[in-house]
Formats: sequence, structure tokens, C-alpha cells
Amino acid sequence: MADTTTPPQPPPGGNGSRWRIGSGHARALLTATVVGAVGLAVALAATGQIGSHSPFHETADGPRAKPVTSDFEASKAGDCLTWPGSDATTARIVPCSDPHKFEVAGALPHAFASSAPFPSEPVLAAARDQQCSAVVASYLTKQLDPMGRFEVGLLSPNQTAWAAGDRTMRCGIEEVDGTGAPQDITGRVADQDQSVAWPVGTCIGVGTQHEATSPVPCTEPHAFEVTALIDMASQFGGPDAAWPSLQAQEDYLAKACAAQTATWFGDPQGLRRSGLQLQWTKLAQASWSAGSRKVICFVGESETTAGRVGFAPITGSAKSDDLLIDGKKPVPLGVGGRRIAPPVPLPPGIAPNPQTVPAG
Repeated sequence: MADTTTPPQPPPGGNGSRWRIGSGHARALLTATVVGAVGLAVALAATGQIGSHSPFHETADGPRAKPVTSDFEASKAGDCLTWPGSDATTARIVPCSDPHKFEVAGALPHAFASSAPFPSEPVLAAARDQQCSAVVASYLTKQLDPMGRFEVGLLSPNQTAWAAGDRTMRCGIEEVDGTGAPQDITGRVADQDQSVAWPVGTCIGVGTQHEATSPVPCTEPHAFEVTALIDMASQFGGPDAAWPSLQAQEDYLAKACAAQTATWFGDPQGLRRSGLQLQWTKLAQASWSAGSRKVICFVGESETTAGRVGFAPITGSAKSDDLLIDGKKPVPLGVGGRRIAPPVPLPPGIAPNPQTVPAG
């Protein structure tokens, strides 16, 4: 199920110096039409947001009304930036081997004019999609998985900094959770498997819209728990192997996930007693072509609210005696006429899987 979280809004003239807009690579649906590359330039020129006439010297970073005063303004392709929490005001350059939130791929190619009005979110989203995607593609030594961990992002000044003349913009790569919050990355993206996957035993939090978010302690409310991490290369081949069809993956994972989950529980009846459903992810052809090879098996429960299927909140590990599903003790399948719920949704960026294995 694709996450449709709206990208974060810029602080309306807030105190921070910049804000980020991630791509969501189809995680977020723009409310305005994203025009093509030529159309974008025409649209921006028509609104005075780019142009050749400026009272400031045009640099690769656009009009410069003041000297470079921050790590963000000094950043270049290959630098990694981090900041505390969700506040990018104090973004600083750190070694990419350290945890960071943004790997810089380069400056936005088409500068915004010094006289340009503060760009709306749809305009920035269009610039990100039509300009940053090409910058990232040129920067990376391999293809970016369109349904993987990482996505194209854009760091931009907020309204206060814009009014002060800051036009610094950086295209780059980031990882976000189901709510759009940036996550820490360790190491360069080019050196990593891009699969959406977590270690066995990891619990992924549940958001206010019953969506999957990011890893949390299993004692906290969560959407699902990972029961197996499977490297599909062991079954279907390594870097040069042909993509296995979704049905071939389905046939393999239906058995592999059931077996490995039973081993994880340490009891063939553990899944049934947990009252949870077993599900797994699969790899789209584009993900396989980008080098992604890992999938997860996980247990969770669905909840239908206002016609939308999401995750029911779970607390406690599925193996724990303290397990609660939506605040209630689990009821094993076949006891008390427990209904079979709709299939649990999949993590953000993962294609729907039509088959689930209920607890039974």
C-alpha cells in the first residue's frame, strides 16, 4: 500500500532557516499538476521565479544576497547533512559514515531569481521532481529503487530566509518514514541495499492514520513486527539474475515465510495463538533492476476505519504473553468465532500482496 502522506508544509515565516520537501517517490500525491521539464521552466519564468535579470550575481546556487555563512550553503555533491529532530535550521556537514538525514547530490540546476516570490509547495515539488530527479540520477553510481528505502528530496529556505535573500537549494537523497519524517542514514546510498527491510524482531510504529511509521520498541503501539528477513538472491540469483515474477515470488514466500515465522515463534502454533496475520513483501521489477534483493515477513492486524484499511495498534511482541491487539488480548482463530479481518496493509512503498495467511 503506497503511503499518501502529504509532504511537510513550510513554516509560515517561522524562525527556522529552511525546510525540506521529500519526493515520496509516489508516496505523496501532489495537489497540483506537475508539468514537464520544459513546461516547468516556462511556468517559473512566467511567474518571475527564474530569469536572467537579477541585481545579484548568479551562481550555481542561484542569486546570492549574502556571503556563505552555514554548512548548508557550503555543501556540495557528496556531502552529508544532519540536524536535530525535524528542525533543519542548524543543518551541518558530517562524515557520511555517521548517522545523517540528507546526502547532497548537487544544487538545484535552475536558479530562482532574486525577485522571485516565495515559491509555493507545488512549485517546489515540481522543481524537485523535474530537476532533482535528474541531479540524483547523475550523482548516483547506480539506479535509485523507486519503491525502496530512499527517495529524492529538496532542501530549501523557508519564507523568512527567502525574504532575507537566501536562495540556496540542494537536491539529495533521504529516507523518510510513513509520516514523512526524515530518518537517520548511515553510509552512502550507493553502498547500500535499497530494500525496504528491517532486522527480525523489529517493530514498526503505527501513526494516527493507522499507517506504518518507523522502528519503535515493541512495548509501544506498533503496526507490525518483522518475523523474517529473506534475501531473494539466495533463491533467484544475484546482481545479474532476471527478475522473478510476482507469482514466482509469491509461491516461494508463502512457504518460506510460514516456515521461518514458525521457527521465529519457536512453536508451530505460535502464529495461531497470537491472533495475528502473516504477510510478506515482494520486489517489483524496477526494485529488482535497482539491485534490491531483500524482503520481510511480518505479523500484524488490520483495522477498517471509515472504509479505509489500516493497521490495528499492537503492543507487546507477538511472542509475548503481554501481547495486546487494539488494547485487547488476542483471540486465536477458531476460538469464540473470531472473524478473519481484511488483509493487513503493506509498509509504505510496497506493492499490494493479494495473499495473506491468517492466524490458523
